[in-house]
Amino acid sequence: MLFLKGDHLGKSFGAHTVFSDVSLLLPAGEKIGLIGDNGTGKSTLLKILAGFLPPDGGTVFRQPSSSVGYLPQTLEIEGSLTIQEYLEQAQDTLYALAKKLEDLAGDMAHLQGQALQEAVATYAALHDQFEQRGGYSQSYQMAQILQALQVSALGRARLLSSLSGGERTRIGLAALLISRPDVLLLDEPTNHLDQEAAVWLEHRIASYPGAVLFVSHDRVFLERVATSIVAFEDEPPHLQLYPGNYTAYQRQRRQCLRQWEDRYRRENLEEQRLAARLRPSAVNRAHNRLPRDHDVAKYAGKREWVQQATAQRLHAAERTLQQFQSRRAEKPPQPWTFAMHFSLDGPEISPVPEEHYLSAEHIVFAYAEHKPLLRDVSLHLQPGDRMFLTGENGSGKSTLLKILAGQLSPQGGEVRRRGPVAYWGQELAPLCGATVIDAYRYGRIGHPDDLREQLAATGLFSRAQLDRPIDSLSEGQQRRLELARLLAAPAACLLLDEPTNHLPPDLLDQLAEALQYFSGAVMVVTHDRWWLQHAYGSVTELTEGELLRS
Repeated sequence: MLFLKGDHLGKSFGAHTVFSDVSLLLPAGEKIGLIGDNGTGKSTLLKILAGFLPPDGGTVFRQPSSSVGYLPQTLEIEGSLTIQEYLEQAQDTLYALAKKLEDLAGDMAHLQGQALQEAVATYAALHDQFEQRGGYSQSYQMAQILQALQVSALGRARLLSSLSGGERTRIGLAALLISRPDVLLLDEPTNHLDQEAAVWLEHRIASYPGAVLFVSHDRVFLERVATSIVAFEDEPPHLQLYPGNYTAYQRQRRQCLRQWEDRYRRENLEEQRLAARLRPSAVNRAHNRLPRDHDVAKYAGKREWVQQATAQRLHAAERTLQQFQSRRAEKPPQPWTFAMHFSLDGPEISPVPEEHYLSAEHIVFAYAEHKPLLRDVSLHLQPGDRMFLTGENGSGKSTLLKILAGQLSPQGGEVRRRGPVAYWGQELAPLCGATVIDAYRYGRIGHPDDLREQLAATGLFSRAQLDRPIDSLSEGQQRRLELARLLAAPAACLLLDEPTNHLPPDLLDQLAEALQYFSGAVMVVTHDRWWLQHAYGSVTELTEGELLRS
């Protein structure tokens, strides 16, 4: 059964075309991972399929009577609601089914004959829907979901307005799983989950009876959940389907690129061969020699015939070359790279002095009316140190980074900084300026042309994108811009809070490599299991307000 289908969809924002002529099928039971570079339109496509954004062209087909649930990257929900009220709203469909069953059961007591048979058939169909949506185990399922996504600890009476963006997203995900729609459209569902919750979600989505389309940069999640991968690809922009999980996608993609490169190389040689037929050296010039028998008239006729034959050959060769060029393969995409250098003096590489350090002694912190989040935290980071910080959601990791960066003051203990500290927060920071280059230059000293060249040299944005309006950027592109500003800032210590959120795997690989060559200290908060599996530093867990080093 086909639950969802998009045909020849297109979307533009002003003069910027996000994508055009994009088609996608989402059959029942499929778990499709949607991947692609920042700004290719993944989130936009999900919004269109969910019905929250109209396409400029094409149509969306949804199976009649099927329900669609959508989780955006940033969940905007009414702040005056409590968690309990929001979760109850998520069960409206189930409550409506239960009411219909109750009313129909009452009506059947007064029906006879054909009317009773029809009512019984309707009751059976509604009962099946109620059962498929977990109606009889709803209380148990809700408790299990809330516990697994660490929503239970927040308290059902909390106002949504009092929650962080990550907490609201987890509640939105919980509400979707509780309501059990036929189709799930999830945009970066693991961004705000710790490792335990991400593993639980893997099993939940893998066994989900409906269809699931999810955008993710989480390679472990893609590997374990996806039944196929759909990738936004360029040249020309289109969606390409790769059956299987992420490993299968990588293998097929490499094979396709090799075949593409081989074809492009062969056709290059053929084009050179065809072009050679048009060079003067390839033209028969025998008619330019003087006639040996001094019969000028005879030779003039022969020369005219040769010229006509030569012109015909040239015309035929030109036509053959033009026809060949019209159908030859496009140039294969080159591996995406960018120049990334963290350093004390900005974009140029320079060593961090050995006397620079960041230390914290006996840090204590608690938010108002809550138990202490940080009880007795001490750490010391010197140039060359690498610390990966993990822990459950709500354990205080982001709070600790903000204290180390000087954005929060501890209620006990002391932080000492010798050397500049650069902080990259988990939440998107406000960007000042109308365009990409305006935001990059904001607050920085330097000639405008030099700063433009600096940003272009990073490779994070093409030259054509530098004058793009800020409000036309995706969340991933905004994170790239934050990263560019971080690269340009002097730093002896880098504090990175969930840097893997919103960034594609290729960029993350190069970020990891760049961090290896940074001569200062690095502290990274992350739940990304791929990064932790390939960590090149110490992994430390923050639990119950204290650091536990592995």
